[in-house]
Amino acid sequence: MGLDRGERPLLATRRLVDAFQRAAERQRGLPFFRSALAVESVGFRPWQGCQAGVLITPWFMNLIILPGPDMDWSAFPVGEQQRWHFPSGSYEFTGGYIGMLGPYQSCALLSPVPDFADQAAARAAALSALDSLFTPPDSDLEGRLARPLSRRGFLGGKWTGDRRS
Repeated sequence: MGLDRGERPLLATRRLVDAFQRAAERQRGLPFFRSALAVESVGFRPWQGCQAGVLITPWFMNLIILPGPDMDWSAFPVGEQQRWHFPSGSYEFTGGYIGMLGPYQSCALLSPVPDFADQAAARAAALSALDSLFTPPDSDLEGRLARPLSRRGFLGGKWTGDRRS
């Protein structure tokens, strides 16, 4: 019995989490590993025929794009970059491949992750990044930005115009 279209995205995000949970076991004990965090997929939603969301791990937080059920990314080379256009702007994603998952693309938000107090704090940061990703830029806000933002600045809320800290 095959999966229907509604089950495919859930299975793909489960496989993504399973693969990185296995990797977490190998990373444990390294200096950049944040033991307060667990592997979690956050906020995955349909985007241009794919699924887009955030993957939290104890050592990074990345935007992830998974191919849709009718897409063939098998020829997309691991390590090659592709630009994706979101309401907030264009971002470069790098191709990856995991045996049990298949091809995916990622864009680093935080690597290594900072010392979040707990998983809930990391999840809140991931959801904030996704909200920003899917929100068109405000022309007045663009005028208030004095300099380009890093991914950390973007995730840290510097896009709001609040330049404290």
